Amino acid sequence: MRYICSLTRLRLRGIRFLPAFLWISWRCMAQGRSDGQMVYGAVLCELPWTFITVSVWTEKRAMLRYVGTGAHLDAMQRLREWCSEAGVTHFELDDMILPPVSEMMDRLRRGKVSHVLHPSPYHESASWPDPRLNLRQVFVESMSFRVGASARGGSSKE
Repeated sequence: MRYICSLTRLRLRGIRFLPAFLWISWRCMAQGRSDGQMVYGAVLCELPWTFITVSVWTEKRAMLRYVGTGAHLDAMQRLREWCSEAGVTHFELDDMILPPVSEMMDRLRRGKVSHVLHPSPYHESASWPDPRLNLRQVFVESMSFRVGASARGGSSKE
């Protein structure tokens, strides 16, 4: 079975946006889980104020329906003000095995740069630094679905 993965990177402009961001992130996760089409979702923080989200969907239509309604639509409208960097990409997955972090970040850099009102110097070129976290390992360890052997393996530098 093929799945759709949505990957985003958001950098908040400052701590004053954090409480509202966390609240709306919780609402978005609840919205995604409500129809059973999102099979995995995570929000990871890399200080200072950078968040990487991943969600895995059973079909593209369900993901697009989620993006354009409810809490997620509210979040997208607010992020223009809250963020200095924002990008998103979608891609297909086989057997729910996430690619290495370097590939996920490359996909993000080639993906869509979202409109923000106060962009950082890195925003337009999507020249964001790679995360210091081993995101692939964090994602794999937190997944509640079957993960292929190649996703469990790999070095800590991925």
